Amino acid sequence: MLPVILFLIFLPSVLSTCPPYAVQGFGGDTRCYVFKEIAVDYIQSHELCQKISGSLLSIPNIAINTWIQSQAAKLFAPLGYNSFWIGANAFNAATWAWIDGSPFEYQNWQNGLPATDVSHICGAEYAADGTWFASICSTERPFVCVVPHNPTEPPHVDPKQPYVAAVTDPVNAF
Repeated sequence: MLPVILFLIFLPSVLSTCPPYAVQGFGGDTRCYVFKEIAVDYIQSHELCQKISGSLLSIPNIAINTWIQSQAAKLFAPLGYNSFWIGANAFNAATWAWIDGSPFEYQNWQNGLPATDVSHICGAEYAADGTWFASICSTERPFVCVVPHNPTEPPHVDPKQPYVAAVTDPVNAF
């Protein structure tokens, strides 16, 4: 029974892993993250995320925001960057949204609200404290992408070939 339980526990991590250039989220967060240390504008950061089949970071809750902030502080601050792009934007009639289309429910704006200036429509996060702010989109800063897992293909079994599973201990097999 124990082997079956262990198999079921570790099956998700065996079947899908993050690409080698990405970091697995912490705890129950199953997303894969890429922290890009090059400084580019918002549109370029979005395009670079798309090139690796990802999207600029959307942040669904405080736990993920805190973890992202701690990683960014370790990676970006030593390079002299105090902020980084996230996927928040107000491209559509000054309504803030995530670029990947996910619900814009959790928010962590500095001083409670984003700027309402029409030139500040791209979202960034401070590496020091994890608060967000509205920025001019042409500012160059590093960024974080969310990328899909690399699914591991299950072994192919030809249905035309006979297949027999060897069970060495039939009493404890299940």
